[in-house]
Amino acid sequence: MGARVAAQTAVGGLDGTEVATRTAASRLGDANATAPIALDSLPPKYEVRAAWITTLYALDWPRTRATGPQTISRQQEELCDMLDELQAAGINTVLFQTRSRGDVSYPSRIEPFSTAFTGRAGGDPGYDPLAFAVEQCHLRGMEIHAWMVAIPLGTTKHVRALGRQSVTKRQPAICMTYRGGHFLNPAHPQTREYLASLVREVVEGYDVDGIHLDYLRYPEKAARFPDAAAYRRSGRDRSLAQWRRDNITAIVRHIYHEVKALKPWVKVSTCPVGKLDDTPQQSSGGWNAVGAVYQDVAVWLREGIQDQIYPMMYFRGKDFYPFAADWAAHAAGRQVVPGLGIYRLDKKEGNWPLEEIVQQIRFTRRHPPLSGQGHYRAEFLVNNTKGLRDLLPHRLYTAPALIPPMTWLDS
Repeated sequence: MGARVAAQTAVGGLDGTEVATRTAASRLGDANATAPIALDSLPPKYEVRAAWITTLYALDWPRTRATGPQTISRQQEELCDMLDELQAAGINTVLFQTRSRGDVSYPSRIEPFSTAFTGRAGGDPGYDPLAFAVEQCHLRGMEIHAWMVAIPLGTTKHVRALGRQSVTKRQPAICMTYRGGHFLNPAHPQTREYLASLVREVVEGYDVDGIHLDYLRYPEKAARFPDAAAYRRSGRDRSLAQWRRDNITAIVRHIYHEVKALKPWVKVSTCPVGKLDDTPQQSSGGWNAVGAVYQDVAVWLREGIQDQIYPMMYFRGKDFYPFAADWAAHAAGRQVVPGLGIYRLDKKEGNWPLEEIVQQIRFTRRHPPLSGQGHYRAEFLVNNTKGLRDLLPHRLYTAPALIPPMTWLDS
């Protein structure tokens, strides 16, 4: 492109910025190229630029079921193509779904393989998807964090399909049912050890850069969650809400220290509900981490039992900006990476204008305790929804970014 830019500058009188602007605009398609795209200033040197790759229901990957050598190869090629697109877009961190609903994306001694890879619950795809993902991310200079869904175990149909391999059969004492779903019991002391055993299996067996915990919380509308007997036994000195928050915090603390004892350089993060609590500027409408699902995230950050958090901020306008600023105020020196709902760009998911995501990225950069952005989810970036894949490297991710260091660790 360099020679072509030089020639255009000499002949047409365009400077380099204007050429780059017009080039970016032309790549964004007719709908978005009617007006020039203004380039942002030089992006931050250190910035997390993450994307979630969902294996649950094969939402992002895989599309092909592994039934033999040819389909295994095709399944792997799909992931390589996706990683190539993410790398080209400027992504430097992949949050790869490693545990979904009591099933996993690697050969485990504890839980069965996810249905996503073969179409069969517990079916062996004939290779190790997590090992392959780690290798391919590192070949592209990207971090990979093992994204592990913690508390929910799926519907009765799903649990039944897992059969004797399901934790509901192997350790029924730590499981419970609620509103048609199966869950690990956050109040049971063995729940934290069970989850820690899965985390240890991944950290010891794979060169992952992080453990990323999802749905480490109570389910929605948990007012009637069946834990009254456990509360009477162990929580009478606290309110029910505080007791539940303490149960979740105990799991977070246990897993954090387990990981740091094994490999201190492996990051530990969660993706809490997108609003910590009400703010002076804006009500959360009753949907927040502290009150609705019992995630005491500010305590986790102050105590130092998180390296990063990725709050799921799939909102816009007044539901995004005051709450993003509130997360920044509670960072306590740790890395807060707002998760952006890029799926909302899709016509069926909200039909947001592309500029909404642009402004949210800019906002994170104006509030230094915020350390980057997460994009939920990879499909909508790879598919260039509303031109996002083309826009990022030409307007916002115009230079590579280094991963922010964990300065709170010793040398």
